[in-house]
Amino acid sequence: MNGNKERNVFGGFDQWAANFPLLNTMMHFLQWFTVPAETLLRRDFGQRWYTKINFYAGLLILLWYNLMQQAGGAFGRVLGGFAMSLNQRSYTDEEPSLFDTFLSNSMLWVLLAYLALGSYHFFKIRWRNYNRIPLHSFDDGTSRLIVLGAGFMDLVNLIAKPISIIYMKFLTARERKNADNLPPLYTDVIAFTDTFFEPFFLFVLAIIFGVVGGGTTAIWLLLSSFSLAIFSNWKHTANLNRLLDIRDNMVESVEMQMAMKGKPTQRITAAQKEIVAHIAEKVEETPAVAEQVKADFPDLDDIIAQMHDKPKS
Repeated sequence: MNGNKERNVFGGFDQWAANFPLLNTMMHFLQWFTVPAETLLRRDFGQRWYTKINFYAGLLILLWYNLMQQAGGAFGRVLGGFAMSLNQRSYTDEEPSLFDTFLSNSMLWVLLAYLALGSYHFFKIRWRNYNRIPLHSFDDGTSRLIVLGAGFMDLVNLIAKPISIIYMKFLTARERKNADNLPPLYTDVIAFTDTFFEPFFLFVLAIIFGVVGGGTTAIWLLLSSFSLAIFSNWKHTANLNRLLDIRDNMVESVEMQMAMKGKPTQRITAAQKEIVAHIAEKVEETPAVAEQVKADFPDLDDIIAQMHDKPKS
């Protein structure tokens, strides 16, 4: 049987990080990009999720991109003046349009919004604690795009439904009895919004800013989209794995009982059945061994009882 980790033919991130330390550093740095994105896109954070250290990490990212944007603008003006001098024409600063002014200072507006919303998040955490309104301390917030995410999820499910119908034709006749219960491709609106729609939303904004000339903001949005997609999926996968572990324990328990009774199972081979039977005998004969094994397998009493068709002691 497999362990409690999912199969990964690439070896998993931990193995790659051990062989390539730079990768581990890069992933930690990319995680900083998720803080401004979550601050702007979500609300109602847990106290241990939205911490001051994380807030400062996001602040450093935005300050750096503000510096890049302002430096790029200054360099552009100097370069424009130099080009004018080569053409023997006087260089005069034209009055920029309102849109150009917004675009050239777009990261500043992002920074101001980050400071305003960040301070509100800290106030909300303090207010909940003072009024004794419980919220999980590791709650990663509720997306402000949940309504848009739900609509987009319905659209994706609508597009995917014909493909699912085609796939159902490859099921056995017995499996097709539940054809009316065809599940949609996505059912969890929160998970879909966190792992797909929010990164997609930032990606679309990155393209828009890139097209209109907001290069610095486009780069920040693109990296934020990439980072949010990675770490949101990691978070939801970890939560899913916890539930899968519970279900796997139930499946393994049932198969263990079947193996004890000599019934055929899908996952336990004949050789493994012999080992299971031997363990059961030792548990019955040796109390010291029984206590240790039962500590790891609390349902072993039930298995042995069913094996002998008698109630457990």
